[in-house]
This record gives sequence, structure tokens and C-alpha cells, in this order.
Amino acid sequence: MRPTVADIDLRALRRNFDVVRQRLRPNVAILPIVKANAYGHGAVPVARTLLEAGVTCLGVALVEEALELRQAGIDAPILVLGCVAVADIPALIAEELAVVVFDLGFAEELSRQALRRQRQARVHVKVDTGMNRLGIPPDEAPAFIEKLADLKGLVLEGLMTHFATADEQDDGYLREQHAAFTRLVERLAQRGQTFPHLHCANSAAIMHHPATHADMVRPGIVLYGAHATATPHSRWPVEPVLTLRSRIAQLRFVSRGSTLSYGRSYTTARDALIATLPIGYGDGYSRALSNRGDVLVRGRRAPIVGNLCMDLTLVDVTEVPQAALGDEVILIGSQGDEQISVEELARHCGSVPHEIFCQLGSRLPRRYQT
Repeated sequence: MRPTVADIDLRALRRNFDVVRQRLRPNVAILPIVKANAYGHGAVPVARTLLEAGVTCLGVALVEEALELRQAGIDAPILVLGCVAVADIPALIAEELAVVVFDLGFAEELSRQALRRQRQARVHVKVDTGMNRLGIPPDEAPAFIEKLADLKGLVLEGLMTHFATADEQDDGYLREQHAAFTRLVERLAQRGQTFPHLHCANSAAIMHHPATHADMVRPGIVLYGAHATATPHSRWPVEPVLTLRSRIAQLRFVSRGSTLSYGRSYTTARDALIATLPIGYGDGYSRALSNRGDVLVRGRRAPIVGNLCMDLTLVDVTEVPQAALGDEVILIGSQGDEQISVEELARHCGSVPHEIFCQLGSRLPRRYQT
């Protein structure tokens, strides 16, 4: 195995799930989000761990992601949250996948094909309360839902929306969205239309806005031990699940004034000891960390120097006493008293922890601790 590996601690995942569960009302269902290969952690082992922990359903973005779980023998209910093509309808029906709907034409075709196969298709209606991305506007939703209710072969299982600013300290816009969703639920109830599940809370809303929990929540990034919010207000005691590690493949002394890597973007200001690591942006370790990120060697921070390459990264270990060939290097995680968090990498990259995890590529080995 390569010396570069992502260690996934499934025990930490389970503890994070318990943290979420303990902070919800007993009757609130949990729909863990395992899309994008479980945020880079491995969809199948993560899904199995969460099912063993007591979840009864899973959320993905794509039909292909749901099929991967089915092919692995996972038969739990799965909700496909993203855009689904008409061509995917046979797979939806055959694998008994629930799907989010916001287009009447798609719903009508789903109904026709379900009836043709003498099956029922479970649907969740997505309402756009202000994300302006996918969904039916609240004022159009009652008529849309009435038409859905008339379609044979469909089971209206859920009503949902998604918050645009749940991870921000100013909760004014979130409150507006939640109020719009609540008004719609009340209006539908007056018309005799109810749903088994109402859900709108993602990780940040679960953590900071309990009034939005409804009867189902959709935790994602919090399960993997990262925080959606940029500031540490009321953070929960979740722990990182993923550690990204490598080893020093080469050590070289370079003289003051030497330039490093592609583009010669870094010039040494002193004689320096430079370590080469066998990891690069081809593994999903972001090139945006060039000349700005740190790694840990022997419990000390060592700066990334020069532009990241597809397969290799250079770090300056001049200040690391006794740095040696083969030393373990932590790129995400802890070593000694120091830590490189995914949130830190996200700040360096002008991004979010979700992207840092998701871009970790398939050629990067995963090693699971159970």
C-alpha cells in the first residue's frame, strides 16, 4: 500500500452519530447524508456503520450513488435528493428508491412507469423557500401537491426544503425560510394534505436551530466530525473521522536563493531542508495549499513550499529536529499536541470542509478502523 493513506475511524463516526441523536427529540428521525462517497469517507462502510448504529434510511444525491449501496447489499430505504433523469426511473422503481420531485412532467412519467410495473414510487416534494436552486415556490406548492396526489402509483412520503444560511450567525434569512415552510405545512393541513415526514434541517440547522428539526433531520458534515459554521459558536463535541497521512519520500538540503517546484513560485530565504511527500492534487489534496498550508512532522508544523504537483508536495522541515526519511507526515489530523483540521485547510483554500473531503480522490487508499 502507498505510504499515503486516508484513515477512516468508523468508531468516531458512530460516536458523532450518537452526539447528534442525543440532541434531538426522541421522535425525530435521522436521514444521514452519504452522498459524494460519504463526503469522501467511503459510502458503503459509512452506510453500514450508521445502519448498525440504528438509522433506518439514507440520503444520497444521485441514483448511481444509491445503486452502489444496493449492489453492496444495503437494502435500507434510500432517498435520492438530487436531479434525476427520466432514464433513471426504471432503476428507481426496481430498487425501491425514494426520490425528490419538483417537476410535474417527471412525476407523471414516474407514475406511469410505476403503474406499468405494478409498483409504487415514494416521493418527497421539494419546496424552494429561498435557496433559489431546486424546488417548487411555496405559493405554487399546494396546486402541485394536489396534482401529485391524483397520480396513481405515487406515495407522497415527505415534504422538504433547504436552508441557504444555516451556517451563518445571522439567522434572519433562515427564520424567513423556516416561517415560509411552516406556513405552507399549515396551509396544506387545512386542505387535508399531510406528509409522514417533514424535513429541512442540515448539519448547521441541527446544531444551532432546534426549532427547525421538524420530524426528520439531514445530518451531513457534522457526522464526519467537521463544523459547517466558520465561527465556533455552540460547537458540538464531534471528532474528526478522517486522518490523511503520508511519509517523507526524500530529504534534500537546498541553498539560500533556490527556487522550488513548477513556476518557481517559492525562493528559499535561507539554507533549507526540503522534504518531498508522495501526495499531490491528483489525490485531491488541493493545489490551493501551495505556499500557504502546513503539515505535521514529529509533532511540529512544517510549511508547504512551492506549487503542489499532481503527485508530490514539498515541505520545509528545517525547523523540525531530526526530521528523517520515512517520517510520518499528517496532512489532516493530529500529531503530538498539534492539529491540522479540515476547517484550517478550507480557510487556506477559500472553501468549506465539505469540498476538502469530497475532492479526496479514488486513487487515495482508504483504511478503515472499526
